[in-house]
Amino acid sequence: LAADLAGHPGSGAILVGPRQEPAVHALAAVLNQVLGATGSTVSYAAEPDPDRPSHMEAISGLAEAMASGSVQTLLILGGNPAYDAPADLAFDELLTKVPVSVHLSLYDDETSRRCTWHLPQAHGLESWGDGRAFDGTVTMRQPLIQPLYDGRSAVEVLAMAAGRETASGHDLVREASRTSTTAADFEDSWKRALHDGVVEETAWPLVTPRLDPGRLA
Repeated sequence: LAADLAGHPGSGAILVGPRQEPAVHALAAVLNQVLGATGSTVSYAAEPDPDRPSHMEAISGLAEAMASGSVQTLLILGGNPAYDAPADLAFDELLTKVPVSVHLSLYDDETSRRCTWHLPQAHGLESWGDGRAFDGTVTMRQPLIQPLYDGRSAVEVLAMAAGRETASGHDLVREASRTSTTAADFEDSWKRALHDGVVEETAWPLVTPRLDPGRLA
């Protein structure tokens, strides 16, 4: 395998799983650089928010704030942290310390039963939404079926929390699309994005990392 990769520079790639340690990813990056894969079969984009906390740091910080009584209102969009948050956080018990807790979810689960309010969430197949791919490209999601029940999507609930009670998922996604495109004709760009499922030219700029030999020891 090593001889095959070395014999075809720029044509192969070494990938490691997302659960591997940073050192393993760093080693793969070094090998891809040596094999000529960087810039050929492997490309890199800069992390848009490198200082954001990890999932574990974020939920641990939230748990500390809940334990101290500083969280007066908590809005949980999906998930079931009362069930699957790290056990040592005792997240289910901490929920009882929050005066107002709201859970948007498809299911009446452990978190819903600990919260003050449970809101029925619209299924992904019946709601509008958007997001970003791994390379930063804005992606579009539009309903495939008529609404089943009177549920709300995460973006609609966030809009309501911000005071926009009448904003629909369609309007919110359309507004976000308007801010992410540089096309002169927005209507044409909007229709093309709905057709293709992505907004053109919204990927993050590519970067070319360079090895630091002094740190390879």
